[in-house]
Amino acid sequence: MTWDHFTSYEVTRRRFLAAAGATLGVAACGGVPASADSPAGDARLADLTPETAALRREIVQSPVRVALHRAEAFTKVFRPSEDQPWILRKATALREYFQTVPLYLRPHDRLAGAISESPGAMPVMVELGIGENNIYTSERPDRKGYLKNQVPVEIRDWWKNRNMWGQFRTEIRGEPPYRSPDEVPQSLHYKFLSHQGHLSPSYGELLRTGLAGVLEGVRARRQGESDAGRLDFLTAAESSLSGLSDWIQRYAEFLASEAGRSQAAGRAAELREMARIAQKVAAQPPDTFREALQLIWFVHQAIHIEGHGYSCTPDRVDQLLFPFYEADCRAGRLDDAQAVRLIENFVLKMYDNSFWGPEHHLTQGLCVGGSTADGDDQTNRLSWLFIEGATNLVLPEPLVWIRWHPRIDQSFFDFCLSRLERSTCFPMIWNDQAIPEGLIELGVSREDAFNYVPVGCNELAIPGQMYFNPGANAGYLPAIEAAISDGKGYQGQWKWRDVAPPAGDLATFDQFAAAVGAYLRRGIEQSYATECRHLQAQMRWGQSPLTSCFFHGCIDKARDLTAGTKYNILSCGGIAFAELRLVAKTRLARVLVEQGKHDEALALLDVSQSGAFA
Repeated sequence: MTWDHFTSYEVTRRRFLAAAGATLGVAACGGVPASADSPAGDARLADLTPETAALRREIVQSPVRVALHRAEAFTKVFRPSEDQPWILRKATALREYFQTVPLYLRPHDRLAGAISESPGAMPVMVELGIGENNIYTSERPDRKGYLKNQVPVEIRDWWKNRNMWGQFRTEIRGEPPYRSPDEVPQSLHYKFLSHQGHLSPSYGELLRTGLAGVLEGVRARRQGESDAGRLDFLTAAESSLSGLSDWIQRYAEFLASEAGRSQAAGRAAELREMARIAQKVAAQPPDTFREALQLIWFVHQAIHIEGHGYSCTPDRVDQLLFPFYEADCRAGRLDDAQAVRLIENFVLKMYDNSFWGPEHHLTQGLCVGGSTADGDDQTNRLSWLFIEGATNLVLPEPLVWIRWHPRIDQSFFDFCLSRLERSTCFPMIWNDQAIPEGLIELGVSREDAFNYVPVGCNELAIPGQMYFNPGANAGYLPAIEAAISDGKGYQGQWKWRDVAPPAGDLATFDQFAAAVGAYLRRGIEQSYATECRHLQAQMRWGQSPLTSCFFHGCIDKARDLTAGTKYNILSCGGIAFAELRLVAKTRLARVLVEQGKHDEALALLDVSQSGAFA
């Protein structure tokens, strides 16, 4: 009996979901995650207005294409300035982009701000690396070559040894320079195509003081600074913020112009209101829920334009925006239906954040609920409305996260469980009894620890204070595979030696567990060695002075967020922990089958000869 024959036993979908649910928790939320291209007649979309449904349809159906304005603007600035500090060139190039990028607004969109000059198009972060995202192309092999012939050869040639990837190779790896841009690999690791990401800026001060207030703080800190490196950072921060303000001001003018051209009275009025809001929040703090939501989006989109890709969470929006919502409701300016429509639009903007195109998502998310350090429930009305708005859209992204604790509003928690089956890629429920305690053990204050948010798949951050800095990862399943294959892997892909005793010598579970632990530790050590080199590259050529303005401590210390955040903790991310039980049993069963121990393999999987789960 071969492994292929062994796995050909029929297992019904119901039985598989029952078994997987016990391990993965799928059954707890119910249903199957919805795809983005749900048909227009899908009953789950019935709660959308025609305008929101039309906007959703246009965003989801965006074609895959590449936008070049950022590549051109950055090349224009970097080329004649090779004698200047990298961070100043980066900030000047970003400001050039903000001041020159062509603007657009999708029909029916009520929030302005886009990542590129064309709907759904992906920019190219040339100062970091020019290549295809190998995560995207591994998911969609048919998209390999999406960047071929898209970036002009003169741009590729100039950057081949000058961007972060090129200098990482020559200065950190010690490899010879490329002689031709065609020698650059077609695809690269995402950390050489984007900044670190996996972070959550703090938008509290932004909402209190506006961009003008943040800018004033940078200028005040710059006064009297004599250290050249710190002065460079503060100058870059000021330039980046000024460029962001210019970009928003340009949107105000663009929206006013669009309003003048609109033939529909209702849309013209909408565009004039959007122009008014952009004009205001280009410098001043917001006063209304819609103004605050728009300002957060402008800034959040801007940090992606600066270069952060995967997994950026926009702070704890239900907590930040609740005072604006409450004031608007009291004044009669807003009701829940209007708030939900705006939230739906915000969610669609996150989905439309096409850093790597409209198909490959960024594992962005929205986190709601939670508790204070004293255990008080932080659920508010906006927590409900964000869950409603996000799940109304039946999209796989942004992800939806709920912070659970024993005193959570049970009706809210039940509402979340009833709504999460509608959509989202992998809804998560985070435990406020466990996570803050782990952060406190790492030196985080109790109050800060209870302000955590998820970022990405399962990483953690504290808005504006700590980002997920993956110094290493722990591969649980590879460690098991190594332990039961004498360090070689099923396909002979590894050459581990002298890590643990041979699999044939592991007589007890404790011995097996110790072997897995040994491989796990060795993998973490090697991962740290690799990732710390990547981090060195990010610290030298991956600085992001704009994003740093929204992290506490960076302006005071005059240091980029890679070194200046309040909690600068190297993290170790676990891979495939949730699937560990199910997949580990499958891999162990495969080894048993290959050894001819078919009955033991069947017993391990609790499968009868008929294929039914016992």
